[in-house]
Amino acid sequence: MDQRSPQGNPSAEAKGDAFRPKQDLGQKRLFSHQRMVADLLRLLPKGLTGGFDLNTLRRPPAEHVADALRSRRSDMPWRIDFLPSTERPSDGSGATRLGDEGSSAKGTSPPAQFSPSPPAVERPGTCLLLIEFQSTVDLRMADRMLEYMVLLRGDLAREGRVRGPGGGPPPLLPLVVYNGRRPWTAPVELGGGLRGLPARLADIQPKFEYELLEVRRFNQDVLALGLQEGAFGVNFALALFALENASAENLSSGISAVARLLKAEGELDLAESFGMWVEGVLEPRLGVRLPSLKEMMEEPPMLAETLDEWAEEKYRLGWAEGMERERALLLRQANRRFGADVSEALAKLIKGVDDPDRLAEVGDLIVDCTTGREMLDHASRA
Repeated sequence: MDQRSPQGNPSAEAKGDAFRPKQDLGQKRLFSHQRMVADLLRLLPKGLTGGFDLNTLRRPPAEHVADALRSRRSDMPWRIDFLPSTERPSDGSGATRLGDEGSSAKGTSPPAQFSPSPPAVERPGTCLLLIEFQSTVDLRMADRMLEYMVLLRGDLAREGRVRGPGGGPPPLLPLVVYNGRRPWTAPVELGGGLRGLPARLADIQPKFEYELLEVRRFNQDVLALGLQEGAFGVNFALALFALENASAENLSSGISAVARLLKAEGELDLAESFGMWVEGVLEPRLGVRLPSLKEMMEEPPMLAETLDEWAEEKYRLGWAEGMERERALLLRQANRRFGADVSEALAKLIKGVDDPDRLAEVGDLIVDCTTGREMLDHASRA
């Protein structure tokens, strides 16, 4: 078994700067799969997605996406068609019932000359979807999402190739997926806080709102549904969130479960992307080389044995020393960001702390907070 201390891994050396890009790139690759995006949409309110035909999800052609948008790392533009009005489920679930078409028994239809004219079917139209992944709170998210959506809508609608229901401009679904530890505190709409303006001036201010999926609001029972096939089928987006929020003790069974579901569903391409995400995100977090996802799919017990061995040996291999080095790294980062006084105060707060999750949260605070006092206040309550 190839074992590495967390401190010997480049991703762990800079949690605030190097880990997130790997996490973001891993998510971007996963959500380049239609199945992952469809499963993600299934987690949103039915009133928002009930009219979508999830089978029509596709990426816009690259030449139709503005350079300013295409150059970004984490944006995920998609197109999705609406179900024809005659096929939209009455309960807003968004699921098309198979077999509804042509379900009448042969020979029961009236002769052609007596057949009523078929009802007019409204042309479905298309919706534009942009997914933005966040691991930290961005107070300007509403401004950013509005900019991205205007660019995307303008590029795709300029030549009239993308239309919404009724032939007008396509509607927009801006979605922010947040998986940070702290609550999302940024406003989800643009235009708030403009009190005291003259009535007409207030009326003509830009108004915009994005949909927020805050993963931390899923309780453990809901996340566990992502690791099994239940009444609602398999949802790989929920499975990803379950792995992201699993403890080290539960990762063994969690990854094995996902490997089993990928194999059962025949999602070989998605399995490859999951494997890259495991390598880029979970391995640095654990400090251990895991079997490839292909090996997990073929021999699920192998992963459990690997992690069990790692758990038994981690202290013997220098776990306590590793935590000391992790604390030293955080103090160096605090010193560079806020100065020696703040670093000394932080040293007292994290002395003896050997919980990786708590130390990772301190790393987030060093990156996210604007002042040393703010960082220390949050760290003292962590």
